[in-house]
Amino acid sequence: MRRANNASLPDLQQAQERVTDAFTAVKTSIGPVLGLEIEELEQLEAAYNNLDQAIEDIPDESLDSEAIASIAIHITAIETATTQVKSRLRCR
Repeated sequence: MRRANNASLPDLQQAQERVTDAFTAVKTSIGPVLGLEIEELEQLEAAYNNLDQAIEDIPDESLDSEAIASIAIHITAIETATTQVKSRLRCR
């Protein structure tokens, strides 16, 4: 989170776009491999969507400690959901 404290809102929005693109690629590749929608993937998607919304809800030029704390909560949710997907896929 140290980097986020020094990031500007435009930096955060660019990172958000990269994360969204990466998640879309993962979701697209996992679906055909599994041949079905899994609950863990849906939870991961919800976590990403919640992060996107939290970032979009930040007022222009207002990347304060409250906004950073909110983002940190959503990042933790993504990490948890990612671990669950890896477990489902038996990744290490």
